[in-house]
This record gives sequence, C-alpha cells and structure tokens, in this order.
Amino acid sequence: GATVLPAYFALVRRLVTQYRLEPAGSHGVWCVDDYSFLPFLLGAAQLESHAQLRPRAALDADVVACYADQFMFLEQMRHLLVTKAACATFAEACP
Repeated sequence: GATVLPAYFALVRRLVTQYRLEPAGSHGVWCVDDYSFLPFLLGAAQLESHAQLRPRAALDADVVACYADQFMFLEQMRHLLVTKAACATFAEACP
C-alpha cells in the first residue's frame, strides 16, 4: 500500500491534468472533494504524528515544495497549487 497508492494518485492527477477532466456537476472549480479526497485523508494520517509539520504548513508553498515527495497530503496540495495558480488562490478555488 505504501508505494501503490501514491503511484495510483499520481496517475489520477496526470489523467485529470492531461485530459482536463472536471467532475460531473462542476462549474469549472476543482474543489478538494470534487475529484479526489482520499490523498488528503490518507496523507493527513501520514502527517498526524509528524513533529514539525502542522496543518497550517500545508498552505505554505515552500513547505509543500520541500515535503511533497514524502507525504501524500502535501503532494496533493502541490498539485492543487500548480493547477490553480494561474486562476485563483487555494482559498478562492476551494472555499
């Protein structure tokens, strides 16, 4: 599970990006649970006992860039930050 799930989530992100997929009923906003909440849920469990990383750190682009390859939650945040950077902040895209 530790290597299969991150690879699966990476594939899903690549397909969403490559084919510009949007969830049914969406009006152009990719909110967190519109297309994938599982990396956030499992990633939060990964980070639960981390000594330095706290929830607020997920909004810091430098922290996300530094740790995204190690934690599913931050990898998913990096994807959202990259895909939404041109049109909105995270807070605007996922109210």
